[in-house]
Amino acid sequence: TEEKEDILTVSFDENPPDKKNGIYLGVKAQQVEIIYRKAAIQRLKNYFSVSTDNEALKSQAMDQLESFQGGSKDSDKSKPQTQAPSKHQFITIDLEAPILVIPLLQNGDLRSQCWVLNLGHLMIESREPKEVEHISYQMFAIALNKIKLEYYPSHSLYMKVQKSMIERKDLSLLSAEEQEEFIHVFQLINQFSIHVNLDMALPEVETELESQGLPKLMVDLTIPSVHLLLRPHVYKCLLKISDLFNFSEEGEMEIVECERTRLMAGCDRLGVLNVQEKRF
Repeated sequence: TEEKEDILTVSFDENPPDKKNGIYLGVKAQQVEIIYRKAAIQRLKNYFSVSTDNEALKSQAMDQLESFQGGSKDSDKSKPQTQAPSKHQFITIDLEAPILVIPLLQNGDLRSQCWVLNLGHLMIESREPKEVEHISYQMFAIALNKIKLEYYPSHSLYMKVQKSMIERKDLSLLSAEEQEEFIHVFQLINQFSIHVNLDMALPEVETELESQGLPKLMVDLTIPSVHLLLRPHVYKCLLKISDLFNFSEEGEMEIVECERTRLMAGCDRLGVLNVQEKRF
């Protein structure tokens, strides 16, 4: 039986007995799949949007906000300005970023064409601190791998491909017709990775940095060339994404699919209905 893993795991430790003194943070997240629904996003936006024409209510809210900000500033001034030495941070972060599925038909039809965006695999690991002119820098290695964007001729094909890859590690579960349809799967952006090396000085050595002319932060960024592949049909499907992320025209109205060609694309049967008028 296959062992199930938690979606999110977080571990925290400070000055463990078997390791160097410092703060140890570990985060691991499994990959989840998100299906984009414009109507659901619109409903959330409408639910959390707060608007009022009552000027008295607005002014009361602003007064309360200003009094709260003023009180917090006074409390900060009353506290003694003592800065404890910072501890070294040992971080291990392993995040499988979500997969975003964007169907072009927003009516739940699994035969709809769709875009699949894999946001990659984020890895952050701390390394041994290094000394530069007797100043200690914390070092972090950051990598974002497996970023890609793919076009699928149908949402159902994407689901079957995922199931086949998980269960068999290949496409053997696909029927002959689905194998033929899989030929039209198109990778718009070839898989690529981003690597960053980050060196950060501790906050308590800021005065020493200024006196020696050393930077607080050093960044070494590596981004490979990104190859974008296009076909006329795929390009038209790519342009339709802008309509799915446009919320300016709908306002408070519910989103309904009204375009005739898109409605017909999701129909099981197409035909013409002739009605003969009866006269009495």
